[in-house]
Amino acid sequence: LTGYNSELGDRSFREKQEIPGGFRDSPLRLNKSLAQAERWNEIAIINRSKMLSEQAREIWHDYGVSQEGGEEQRGDWTLADYRYLTGEMMELFQQLQQRILSLDAPVSEQTTQHYIGYRLNMYFVCIVPRASRLLLYLNLSFPDINAPQGLCRDVTNIGHLGSGDVEVGISSVDELDYIMFLIQQAFERQITDQ
Repeated sequence: LTGYNSELGDRSFREKQEIPGGFRDSPLRLNKSLAQAERWNEIAIINRSKMLSEQAREIWHDYGVSQEGGEEQRGDWTLADYRYLTGEMMELFQQLQQRILSLDAPVSEQTTQHYIGYRLNMYFVCIVPRASRLLLYLNLSFPDINAPQGLCRDVTNIGHLGSGDVEVGISSVDELDYIMFLIQQAFERQITDQ
């Protein structure tokens, strides 16, 4: 989306980034990843489509709507629906869940088909249960995270489940304090952005 579509026309991707009014000049958050992208090819287009789709699902929930030829989307997912949330993973999740919900009274939890999200008015952290760890996506720009242990991964231009540009995993209760230090940053960013 730009106000300069006719000027950008069929120019190369690099030109569309650099030209006045192009992606690097765009005030739209939607164009942020285009401004930073190294290349624009099939993989980049697919990854951007996934990211935009996930953002749309976060804004417009699909309760009980069935996708043509696909699985019915539900609005009643529970923790029991996550096949990896058992045993030690469930215990780890419950401790993390308790600490996230204790951040502030209005923090709410929402379970979706792919992740468990925590939000004020937008998600600040999404948890994707895996067999050996919990993957967390923090709703922060990667350059904004203070992660002294270097365990975070920049997923800005990589398709993933959940909201946010920062991925980090947790597999042990011993990591809770550090993980909460990272989550607190995403939480505080959302409070200041309100």
